[in-house]
Amino acid sequence: MNLLGEEINLIWVLLGLLSVFIISFGGLVNYWATFLPKFVHDVFRYGKTHKSDNRHGLIRMIEIPKHYYSHYYIFTLLYGSALWLVALGVYFLEVPAPQFFLRFLDFVGTIHRTESTSAEGAFIALTLLLVQATRRLYECLHVNVKSNARMNVLHHIAGFVHYFCVPTGMLLEAPGFQQEKRGFQWMHVQFMIPNVIVVQWIAVAVFFWAGYHQNKAHQILSNLRKGKSSSSYSIPRGDWFEYVSCPHYTAEVIIYGCFSIILGIKHQTGLLIFIWVLINQTIASLMSHFWYQDKFENYPRQRKSIIPLIF
Repeated sequence: MNLLGEEINLIWVLLGLLSVFIISFGGLVNYWATFLPKFVHDVFRYGKTHKSDNRHGLIRMIEIPKHYYSHYYIFTLLYGSALWLVALGVYFLEVPAPQFFLRFLDFVGTIHRTESTSAEGAFIALTLLLVQATRRLYECLHVNVKSNARMNVLHHIAGFVHYFCVPTGMLLEAPGFQQEKRGFQWMHVQFMIPNVIVVQWIAVAVFFWAGYHQNKAHQILSNLRKGKSSSSYSIPRGDWFEYVSCPHYTAEVIIYGCFSIILGIKHQTGLLIFIWVLINQTIASLMSHFWYQDKFENYPRQRKSIIPLIF
């Protein structure tokens, strides 16, 4: 993207803005809550962490049900699948990426993008993202218990920005999708299983391990809510809940860490995505952790927010 004569990586800018927003408001809400006007709390807090149902009238006007989270995963499956089909054509069918798609990547990621991962890394990461989105959509529709919890539309927009940046960012630095690969002669790029290194296989295994525990955490939370009023909460117990308040956030960080490892340390966009997810999940986990501590006098003191025994 060209802005005032300068090439701007739109994906990096969006991830940076999201990170700055979550650090600024999250830090204020988590650690200086008593000094903030109520409006700031109403903007940032959502779901059970709202300390009052008496929210600002303007915020109420832009609130939507929290279970609209499912929209993120529907979008990811539709948009991500389109990108996955393009990658499938490039890496398995030797069909060059369409020129309009390369121009789109140039627009969001600059024309100076360079190859920094393997065909195997890019395709596996994109495939696992679709696996993750499919599981999360299933959980939203069939595991999670719907409640009256709400969030403002800014959180909803941030979710869509995230799920636009992730699959797009994975291909920005993938073979066959850079400026130098274009020309009159097609540069041969192919997915080959023997090229998948041991570290990538380990990351794939860890991805499914983290996904299993994330699903288990969502099931535990749902079982606590079944048959109860929307304002009734209990202390979750079992599995990773014995160590952290938000194991589903812990699992999310691990999952995106696996994406970054599969793409490789040279894949800068993949690393930035992981850093953004780490920041976001840490701030969100602290907000829930402090809420649990305020809500329950007998809340287990040994539990951390997101990293067992540490933080």
